[in-house]
Amino acid sequence: MRKDQAIGRDIDNYEFNKAALDAAPIGVVIFDESIQIIECNNTILNLLKTTKQHYVDHFFDLAPVFQPDGENSKTKAFEAVKRAFNGENPTFEWTYLSSKGELIPFEITLTRTKFKGKYVGLGYQYDLRHIRQMTEEIKKKSELLQEAVTKATAANKAKSEFLSNMSHEMRTPMNAIINMTVIAKKSLDIERKNYALEKIGEASTHLLGVINDILDMSKIEANKFELVPIKFYFEKMIESAVNVINFRVEEKQQKLIVQIDKEIPKILWGDDQRISQIITNLLSNAIKFTPENGSIKLGAHLLNEDKGICTIQISVTDSGIGIDKEHQKHLFQSFQQAETSTARKYGGTGLGLSISKNFAEMMGGEIWVESKYGEGSTFSFTVKVQHCLRECFENSEKNEKKTEEKKNNFAGHRILLAEDMEINREIVLMLLEFTNLEIDCAENGLQAVEMVIEEPSRYEMIFMDVHMPGMDGYEATRLIRAFEAKVQAGSVTAAGKTQSDNRNLPRRIPIIAMTANVFKEDIVHCIEAGMDGHLGKPLDLEMIMEKLRFYLGDEQN
Repeated sequence: MRKDQAIGRDIDNYEFNKAALDAAPIGVVIFDESIQIIECNNTILNLLKTTKQHYVDHFFDLAPVFQPDGENSKTKAFEAVKRAFNGENPTFEWTYLSSKGELIPFEITLTRTKFKGKYVGLGYQYDLRHIRQMTEEIKKKSELLQEAVTKATAANKAKSEFLSNMSHEMRTPMNAIINMTVIAKKSLDIERKNYALEKIGEASTHLLGVINDILDMSKIEANKFELVPIKFYFEKMIESAVNVINFRVEEKQQKLIVQIDKEIPKILWGDDQRISQIITNLLSNAIKFTPENGSIKLGAHLLNEDKGICTIQISVTDSGIGIDKEHQKHLFQSFQQAETSTARKYGGTGLGLSISKNFAEMMGGEIWVESKYGEGSTFSFTVKVQHCLRECFENSEKNEKKTEEKKNNFAGHRILLAEDMEINREIVLMLLEFTNLEIDCAENGLQAVEMVIEEPSRYEMIFMDVHMPGMDGYEATRLIRAFEAKVQAGSVTAAGKTQSDNRNLPRRIPIIAMTANVFKEDIVHCIEAGMDGHLGKPLDLEMIMEKLRFYLGDEQN
């Protein structure tokens, strides 16, 4: 019984060991010194898609004749086995040919062990495909990570340089504004005082341009910028853009030539303000980078017209410093100029061309540059705008004639200005002094509401600030609209009036927001509160006059 028991234990151990081998995630092969296969596990058979008997009988047929390094597979195998039986643990690559014709690379490590009382070889075989795939994935991820780090580093550097440039661009005009104000206040010479005021105006305009660039870029990046198409005269739009920068051309004694294709329709439908902004950006750059007595050319021509949609190309060519090929590819990226030294020498925020690119693309066009270092540059862009037909042209002429006939004298008219900051109230009062308009002031929203309720027929129009202490402009507007509705419904009576007087009160006082909040959602918020229009700060006198003419002039009659 002892022998049977011993044999039984041998059988049990063999089955246990075989089960353990088959469960191993790597291929395991047991062989003798002549590389005769004694045993193998299911892992290697499954990988090669073959049977144990086929693997044992055709072991060398499952490997190519030559390994990648040129060694004969049999010679390589016998040398490794010899080293293993001498007590070493050699490792080498071995490529199998599966029954499906697939070449499968393995890394094999050999060692020596005892099996049934005799020395045998034991081979551990790792499928290299998975390892190589993981290695390749890790490599790709590493490359992507490195690329992301490089981009992030470049972006941070660009933004740091941008912030440095921005600080310079804002502090320089602020320095002029502050110190020229001091000079103007102390000076007794009227010419010197006027000179200081002129410089203050120039610096303020420059600072406003910087602020507008930042606002435009922030709206573009937040996908909140929308075009505002209107009917416009193309030649007048070009003329206005040129007039904005003409004084700088004269300062540098440069020659500016403007050529407009006669085929371009006179009246178009599109966002003329954004087209003008692109032109102004390109002209400003041309003036900046062109030396004194240099030449600049602004050209516009019609590329084609299809079903009333005109594709117009506008180009600005200068005889300036030019741009090399390497730096041209960075020109239209946000926060970047051709090179850092350019910003230090010539100034600028590095936003103008990026903004221009976005505007051109929003209008169905594109923007590009052709330049050679030291030989000047040509910046060109295209836009798609609609051709206004003859009746559109005639209506525009009538409107223009009507505008020319408008007067700026509003004697006998009274409006209410709701503004909490004294300096802003003074600005409006002084700007409109020439109009003979009578203006009452409220210092907050609550006071404005009380003044309207006290005498609603006194005011023909209200300029309403949005952010005021106590009660803001939105709430004040809502309360005024609610009061007007109740008066007209006869549920309340205005102070000092009888019930029958209600019908003589104005049905709705025009309320125009006058605020620094200039995003589209801010304008929508104003309209939703019950306002009739919007004016952004810093205030533009001509835009104020347009509102006054519309609500107090002939257009309401």
